Amino acid sequence: MVMFMIHRVLAFRATALSGLLAITLCAAPGASQGGTDMIYLSCPATGPAPQKLCDALQQALVDSGTAHAIRRVAPGAEQPRAAGDLGIALQIDKVSTRHLSGHLKVYPGPHARAVHDPSAGMSVSDAGLERVDYAAFARALLSVSATLRTALNTP
Repeated sequence: MVMFMIHRVLAFRATALSGLLAITLCAAPGASQGGTDMIYLSCPATGPAPQKLCDALQQALVDSGTAHAIRRVAPGAEQPRAAGDLGIALQIDKVSTRHLSGHLKVYPGPHARAVHDPSAGMSVSDAGLERVDYAAFARALLSVSATLRTALNTP
């Protein structure tokens, strides 16, 4: 129980430091630290506010109660390395001046084929995308991902 609490604090601080701490959670690239299951999270580098969007997705994963440590990786490097690890790639499907939609590509384990989850979208009628609630969009992405809920053992 104490280990879980320490892990949650580290995951929270990793989010607060925009992924800088998350990179140091692994002793070596591609190796899980001390048996901690990892989520390898990739987000597109382009599109509307990519840093805010990835921060929101990482925070939504932390808020889901996962015991996995989260490590941000470059797109294409999200394949899990060990049993118990997950890979998640945020895919943006459509961007317009007032609409954003995307889906998660989830790798449920090493050497597993990616599962493309259903799309989630958000529209803003009275302003541009700068008014999108990225946290709500991230929660919507997680809520439509049955694969991810199963892998994380969350309802």
